[in-house]
Amino acid sequence: MEALGYARFWRAGATDHVRLESPVVTFDDTGGSAHAA
Repeated sequence: MEALGYARFWRAGATDHVRLESPVVTFDDTGGSAHAA
């Protein structure tokens, strides 16, 4: 299932992947604003 996660990562883009998959807090590329999951 790890490969599937990476496939989605490359397809959706790093930012979207991190926002969707991170269980805690992530940072997007729009100035480093924090996003709580």
